[in-house]
Amino acid sequence: MKSFSLSCLFIVLTLVGCKKTAPVDEYLKLYKEATHKFPNTVTKKEHATGLELNIPFHYNIENVNAQFKEELRTNTTPSKIFKLESNLINFNGYGGRVYLIENSQADVVSMDKILKKYSSQIKHIVYQDAESLIFYDRYMVYTMVFFHYIEKERVYIIFESTNVSQGNSVSIDGKGNSPLLSQAMYDLQVAKTLVEERPKIKLDTVSWKTFKNNLTGKQRQAYKDVASQIIKVADTIALNTADESPYGKIIPYVGMIKVQEKSPLLTIFNTTSSEKEITRLLSKEIEAIGYYTTREYKVLLLNREKNALVLALEPIYLSAQSDYVHVSINLYTNKKGEQFLLYVFPEDEAMAYFYSKFLAIIQNTGEEV
Repeated sequence: MKSFSLSCLFIVLTLVGCKKTAPVDEYLKLYKEATHKFPNTVTKKEHATGLELNIPFHYNIENVNAQFKEELRTNTTPSKIFKLESNLINFNGYGGRVYLIENSQADVVSMDKILKKYSSQIKHIVYQDAESLIFYDRYMVYTMVFFHYIEKERVYIIFESTNVSQGNSVSIDGKGNSPLLSQAMYDLQVAKTLVEERPKIKLDTVSWKTFKNNLTGKQRQAYKDVASQIIKVADTIALNTADESPYGKIIPYVGMIKVQEKSPLLTIFNTTSSEKEITRLLSKEIEAIGYYTTREYKVLLLNREKNALVLALEPIYLSAQSDYVHVSINLYTNKKGEQFLLYVFPEDEAMAYFYSKFLAIIQNTGEEV
């Protein structure tokens, strides 16, 4: 009987050991490398939550209270639920959820409660600290949870993301790492950024290297591939014609106009060109800009560099639903000496600067895209 009891105890301990293990050096190293990139992140303040959270430059936050039936329950039901989603290519089709528990006490959420909430799903804990948890379940679905108490506001913020393989299997290297683990670590960076204190950086001073360092490896490779495609397309279009080639989820399209050497369009980059003159020249050549300006949008010049413009199209009659339309326009010269205007309509101002730097780096062959 005693022997049987000891056998049962051994089996239980073995199962528990498989379910929860301490992070190994390789995971800690990966985590440290990931988090150390973020001090230079371009961030924007997001007021949709009622809190001043640092949202990474390529993320948007949306109130989705009505869209989710299940909530992350602790001692109390979250008062608000938001969806945080990247404007860049998203390989797993999911960003994450942000839960706010307002008017709460510091003990409302704890790691013990988080572990209990997910206990039926956890097969293996990859990383764990006082406020963070990364684990995968029996289907190799990775989940990342981060929670933090904002004492000044008496609000608990909880970030949850789930990364699922698009195929039937998950590739794992000899050290036990997988692309899904890398994405989970990246999600943890984003989560910690929400609550970190950091100075605001002027967007026009940010280099492509800084933008690039805040992307995942797959995202960086995707933009490198797009740069090659843009160069190939530019070599094939005829003079004074426009091309709007799609690039999937990375960029909806990059507009491209081949121009003559002394085209009046090139004067938009002159420091003497006014916003009115820029509007007049571009409205004739870029159909989308013409569409907005005829619908009473005012063109604002946000930034001008030697061969790059960042514009905002501002609705003249502002309302609660009015949004600025942003445009990044760059001059590109191919190896034949032919000149092109490249333009993108990004989601917001931060992304406008991102694409302006991206399009500029295509021209500068001395730098890595």
